[in-house]
Amino acid sequence: MRKLLKKWEPLIIISLALFVVIIDTTIINVSITDVVKDLDTDIASMQWVITIYALIMAALLIVGGKLGDIYGRKRMFMIGKFTYGVGTFIASLSQNLFTLLIGWSILEGIGGALIMPASQALLTDNYKGSDRSIAFGVWGAIAGITVAFGPIAGGYLTANAS
Repeated sequence: MRKLLKKWEPLIIISLALFVVIIDTTIINVSITDVVKDLDTDIASMQWVITIYALIMAALLIVGGKLGDIYGRKRMFMIGKFTYGVGTFIASLSQNLFTLLIGWSILEGIGGALIMPASQALLTDNYKGSDRSIAFGVWGAIAGITVAFGPIAGGYLTANAS
C-alpha cells in the first residue's frame, strides 16, 4: 500500500493544485452579486477583475512553461502554489475591489500560470507508459469534475456562508 501511495503521490498533489485553481475560478463567477455587495462596488468592475485574472493567467501560461524549463518544473510548481496561496490569503481579506484585484486577479493569476504548465510537465516527467495515460486521465477527470462541481459549491457557499 505504501509503495502504491508513493507511486501516485505526485499525481495526488498535482491534482489537488489543479482542483484549487479551477474551483476558485468557478466559485467567483457564481458569487459575483454577493461580492459586489460585500465590496460596495458594481458588477462591471467585478467583471473587470475576473477578466484581468483570466488575461494574466492566459498571457503568462507560455512564460510559466518556459520558466519551468529553465529553472525546474518542480520549483516553478512550488513557487506557483506559494504565489497562489498568498493571493488567496490577500483576496480573502479584501475590503475593497483594489485588494481583490491584487490578490485574486494578479497574484492568483500569476500563480495559476506557473501551476498549470508545470503540472502537465511534472506528470510527463513522473510517469511512463500506461501509468502516464492513467495520470493524464485522472488529471483531465479532476479538471472536468471540478468545472461541474465549482458552480454548485459556489452557489452553496454563497447562499449559506459569508
